[in-house]
Amino acid sequence: QAEWMMHDQSLAIFKGMVDGIGRPLWVPGVAVREPDRLCGFPYVINQAMPAPVAGAFVTGTLPILFGDMSYHWVRDVRGFTVLRLEERFADFLQVAFLGFSRHDSALMDAGTHPVRHLLIS
Repeated sequence: QAEWMMHDQSLAIFKGMVDGIGRPLWVPGVAVREPDRLCGFPYVINQAMPAPVAGAFVTGTLPILFGDMSYHWVRDVRGFTVLRLEERFADFLQVAFLGFSRHDSALMDAGTHPVRHLLIS
């Protein structure tokens, strides 16, 4: 199923917009377990995507995605490694932890289930 993906500040911009007939683009879900919708499709908030700057988007960014996100796979390269640092912080009676993980991702089956993006020029 197709859905939108964007930063929550991008969604805030859409919440105030209407189409050519005057209908709002963002419609809240009124039924139980019914998601809010943007242009009739559900959306996902991703804080890692670029946020608009001063009410506009930065040139060259991809701030909004639309499509079937179920074909986006994430690969864990290795397991999660945790290091415990005792000696470095012993003067302050503290212990520090560092965590490392490595991942990769790709959009599989992009030919039949494309994901579109908004490109700001």
